[in-house]
Parts: sequence; C-alpha cells; structure tokens
Amino acid sequence: QPQPQAQARRRWGRRRVSSLLAFEDDGERLTAAFVRDGPHGLVVVASRSLARGRALEADLRQLLDGLGEAGPLPSAAILVTAEASAVCLSLPQTEALSASELSSLVQLELETFVVSSPSEGSWGAAGPEAIASGWVELALRSADAPLFAAGMPRERRDQLAGAFAGVGLRLEGLFPLLAGAPALLEGAREGPLRAIEFGEDRVACADLQDGQVVRFRVQRCGGRDPAEVCRAFCADEAAPVVLVGPLAATVSAAQEDLGASWHELAREPGVSATLLGASRQVLGLAGGERIPRISARPPRPSLLSRPPIRVLLAIVLTALLLVLTEVGLAEVLRRQQQDVADLEQGIEERQAEAERQAAHSARLKVVRAKEASWQRRLAVHEVCAQRVTRLGGLLDALSRVVPAQLTLDEVRETGQGEVVLVGFGLTEIAIQRFARRLELAVRPLGLRPGEPVVHSRRGRMGLDGYRFRLHLRPSKGAP
Repeated sequence: QPQPQAQARRRWGRRRVSSLLAFEDDGERLTAAFVRDGPHGLVVVASRSLARGRALEADLRQLLDGLGEAGPLPSAAILVTAEASAVCLSLPQTEALSASELSSLVQLELETFVVSSPSEGSWGAAGPEAIASGWVELALRSADAPLFAAGMPRERRDQLAGAFAGVGLRLEGLFPLLAGAPALLEGAREGPLRAIEFGEDRVACADLQDGQVVRFRVQRCGGRDPAEVCRAFCADEAAPVVLVGPLAATVSAAQEDLGASWHELAREPGVSATLLGASRQVLGLAGGERIPRISARPPRPSLLSRPPIRVLLAIVLTALLLVLTEVGLAEVLRRQQQDVADLEQGIEERQAEAERQAAHSARLKVVRAKEASWQRRLAVHEVCAQRVTRLGGLLDALSRVVPAQLTLDEVRETGQGEVVLVGFGLTEIAIQRFARRLELAVRPLGLRPGEPVVHSRRGRMGLDGYRFRLHLRPSKGAP
C-alpha cells in the first residue's frame, strides 16, 4: 500500500536544493508555497493564493511579499501550469538513440498534444521544433513500457522563465497540472495501481505498473459530479485505487462503492498533490522520479554543433590550405625564375660555345614551359578560392534556412556553375517553404533556385516523407 510522504526518506538522483518556492497556475488562480525538506518529510512552511491577473510578474511579486513573512525565501522555484501537457508515449526501442535523437522523437510524438498558444486563445498543434519537452529517466523505464512525457510551447516556456527571472527567481522546471500524484505514492513498487487526483472541475487518472506510470488521462467534469467521473475511471479494470485529495463530499460518500482507498497524501490546505509531487522531484525525494519535468533552460549545444561555426571552420581551414599552397607555389616560381636568370647569364658568357649554347637554350625552353604551367596552376587556385568563397556563402545561407523537418543529404556543384541539392523532408509544405526561403538567401550570391522535384519516400528512422532535388543556377548577369 502507498505510504504517507512523511514515512519515506529514500532519495533518488542528485539532490540540488533543500528548499524551494512552488507555484501552481490553473488559469484562474495562482498558488505559491514555500517548501523545504524536513527531517520527517516534506514541509510546507507557508502558502498563499490569489486570483490570476493579467501580468504574471505582478502576481508573483504579490505572492512573494506574502510568503516573505515566513522568513528568507529561496531563489529556486518550480511552476505547475495548465499550459503543459502530460501523456504516455508508445515509442520504439530508445536505448540506441542519442539524447538529441530521443528529444527529437519525443517532440515529434508530442506535436498533436501540445497547443501553440493556449493562453492567447489561438489553439492549434505546435511544430516539433517549437516544443519544450521532458520525460522520466530512461533508467527507470522498462524496455516495453510507455514513456511518461510532458511538453509545452518552447516560446511560452521562455516567457515564463523570463517572468520568474524578473522577480529574482531561478525556475528549475515546469510540470503539467494534475500529473504529480504518482510522486506521492512512495510505496507503489509492485503490481498495478491507479491514482486518481482531483482538481478544479478536472479529474486525472494515472495507472501505474510496478511503480511506473503506463497510462495517464485527464477528464473535465463539465458540471458532472466528480464521483461520476471517478466511477468511469474505475470501471474498466479491477486495479487497486488510491484517491488523492482534497475529495469532494460526493466522492467521499461514494468511496466504499468505488472500492477505493484514500490516503491523505496531500494534507496541506490549499496546496495540491501535484504541487507537492513536483516539489519532491526537484528536492530529490523518493517518488519524484515517476513524473516528467520540462527544463526551464534549454541545454547548451556544443560550439562545433552550431552550423555557422562549422561553416566558418570549414572556410578558415580551406583558406589556410589555399594560403599555404600559394606560398609554396610562390617559392617554386621564385626558384624557377632564379634558374632562368642563371641560364640567361650563362648563355651570354658562352656565346662562343655553340653546342653548350644549344643545350642551354633547350633547358631554358623547358624551364619556361614549367613556369607557364605553374602560372596556370596558380590561376586555377585563384578560381578555386573564388569558388570556396561562393560555396561558403551558400553553406551559410543553407544553415540559416534549413528547417528541422528537412535534411540535406547532398550538395554538389556541376561543371556549368550549377549547384544540386538533394535531401529529405517530412512534408511537401516544408520543402516548398525551404525553396522560397532559399531563393531570398542565395540571391546575393548570384544564384537562382528552380522548382524542387519531389518524390514520396521513406527516410531515416522509418519516417514517411519526400525525397527532393533542387537545382541552383547562376542568375543572368552573375559573375
């Protein structure tokens, strides 16, 4: 049976903070709690709540003023928000994927669950590159178990982090609303278990198997009795059920009917179970490993992983090679010119010796032929330097316009000054948009793209998409 949080002290992962400020925004009210790790479990030092205003920073300052009466406040903070979505994803084997490949796969799967801008009323699916995501640690997930993940619009994540930074707080992570109850089920280790959490006009149900969340659902009450929604969650199978408060009176009355036990896992008045569960995760307490967290700060890419840096490095190395080649050619030319001067001087001194004059004349012709050959090679290298500069500009343009839904497999230059691009895109729209953006980007280089030739193909990782070929031809009047 699940144990109350005060009885559990086993930690997981690395503990980063010992106290924090936990905030919850359900769209109507903003709640804040000063939480710390005490000797007998999680302790809520103080909590405040207010109706949500238009400016988040102003609401945060008002809550901080109220919490400040409890003493000095920590700078670490978390946010539970209705703008984040939680879902269990059925993914293929992920052990062989790198962190960036797994992140891209999770973002692609979350695309249909994350809305672009819910706070502004503009509902619609966000693109994978516009999603900030998080998931439970892979080491804690069985090979065939779904991945419990969370996501929200990246732009909105950055806005929230900026609002917290504006009041002097460091946002450690963001969590979906009503997704934190599994973190409070300290003793849930073997077999099936169902945790039902109650919020304002919503009921969430998390199914656990051997301590892992394998299914997650949220249902709006829409004026219905919460007990009716709870009964619907409990009807499909006979797993042990734990109700996470606060419970409505009708749910308490129907508890025996539902065959559910109720453990007072969220005993703090005005503080939700998810707020406490999310706090346990950031404090490193046992149970927190079961819920996903969206990082408030995107990971910093390595310097060489940035396309502009790679392009610049390629240009610098090519330029250095050309400089070294030019220096070597200049030295060879200097030596050849010195040989010519010596031969001319010898011919002038030995005009009387006809045979030696003929030999010297022949040698002089050979040397001059070599000199002309080196001159031609130097001219070729100068042309190559111009092409490298042009190709460097093309690579820089490509790094700015290639979207995340598209990859380039081949960039090839033909003998007529044309450049052929071959790649793969997830959608035909993404390929057409890329062609339009590329037309503007390469116009200063004197290039003009034609219409892409697109064929439906299956690409990497078994994704369906389109193979395309695009020709860049010199514009009229281009050098």
